[in-house]
Amino acid sequence: MPPEPGPSENHFPHLDFGVDCLRGIQMLLEAYDVAKVEGLPVTDMAVECYNLNLRGLTDHDLRVLRLARHVRMGVEHTAPGALHRDSGGLMT
Repeated sequence: MPPEPGPSENHFPHLDFGVDCLRGIQMLLEAYDVAKVEGLPVTDMAVECYNLNLRGLTDHDLRVLRLARHVRMGVEHTAPGALHRDSGGLMT
């Protein structure tokens, strides 16, 4: 008989991403810093997944970051001429 499962483990004590995705992570951090410095909602500086993919972050990397609650993902619904970006479909 297999042993009983133990308490759930924290699988994200430190995320170990490869060097390839560092440019994508840097882009996320820069967007966050600009939003904070300028007093903007962080969603105004949202970065498209496509651009993060181009800088080395895979879709899997983004899922891991979301599950670890390091990033939020959503679908943008900004109307033309709006002052701020609308991410009404924001997932945590």
